[in-house]
Amino acid sequence: MLSYIPRLHPGEIFKSIESRFHSHTLSSSISKTKRLLFGARDVNISLHFPTKLDYFIEQTYGLLQIDIETLLNEFTLWPFYMHFIKKKKHDQIKRVMKEGKLSGASASIGINGSGFFLTEIPKYCPECNKHNIELYGELFWMRIHQIPNIIVCPIHNCFLEESVILEGSPYKTPIYTLSNQSCPISIPRRNSNSLLFNISKFMVNILNHKIELNFDYRQQAKSLGYTRNGFIDQVGLSNDIASFFSSELLEFYFPTQGLKSPKFFTKQLINEGYKILHPTRHILLQYFLKTAKPKPKSRIPFHDLLEKNHKCRNPICKGFKVNICKSFDLHYEKKRKTSIGYYKCRCGMVYS
Repeated sequence: MLSYIPRLHPGEIFKSIESRFHSHTLSSSISKTKRLLFGARDVNISLHFPTKLDYFIEQTYGLLQIDIETLLNEFTLWPFYMHFIKKKKHDQIKRVMKEGKLSGASASIGINGSGFFLTEIPKYCPECNKHNIELYGELFWMRIHQIPNIIVCPIHNCFLEESVILEGSPYKTPIYTLSNQSCPISIPRRNSNSLLFNISKFMVNILNHKIELNFDYRQQAKSLGYTRNGFIDQVGLSNDIASFFSSELLEFYFPTQGLKSPKFFTKQLINEGYKILHPTRHILLQYFLKTAKPKPKSRIPFHDLLEKNHKCRNPICKGFKVNICKSFDLHYEKKRKTSIGYYKCRCGMVYS
């Protein structure tokens, strides 16, 4: 059991605890730090999915007095990712984080096959760093800044900065040293895009379980009026999503796809629902469906249907292209959930 561990700060990410322990104990190597905290040298110190947490709790319980569930729910990104993982896989992923290796965890939530690079470089907000130094006397990485693809600080509305690598190799997921050199308190870069700020706050609300996500995208799209002949109007939906978020914002989240991105993920999510895809794709669609207004229904008034001239197109009819179909009836189609008008000529031909 360890004789020392830094105190945990509210809102801190687990990787920050590892880094502060490494610095406070003046450890001679990263391998030594891994052995002390996790009992092994080959532990992958992941920002998103730390592992061997059971061993960490065993070694620090006398000092921290927290259990494994508290550690997972308050100091890791598990409360965020769990929304995008099917419930039957929750125990499997948590077991990986408690006992096993990293392999398998990120694949189960769609990171590996989603086309997104999951960065392991911690991010920080210069304003938050200044506040934390004044309040706690030291720097630490905050959990809300490590949410995948979060771009601006949800507190101060300034762009997040990446920490500078001062120790180890970025390809071996090193322990980044927390200092004024790795996290310089620079002049904050202010964000002027209110939508970008709102999406960041939306992500934090997901992390804190303040928003209930609805993955029945088909039903939501229908309720907003995105239907065409009884089917989902995917082209109209993806075009409205592209217009809603603007090219500038979409390039932040999809630098290689830009405005084309909604066409790719909208079709997948609408057709397959709770599909294993990068959480950012779900978040943008969820945000749009929660904030979009229902489309106005373009209906032809009933009296206009009656007044329209519908000429018979039956070649053997005596009044071919001359006679006007006077008989009109309106039926509600349950399968298509729409009303259809039927015109009947004296020859017996019916048109809809």
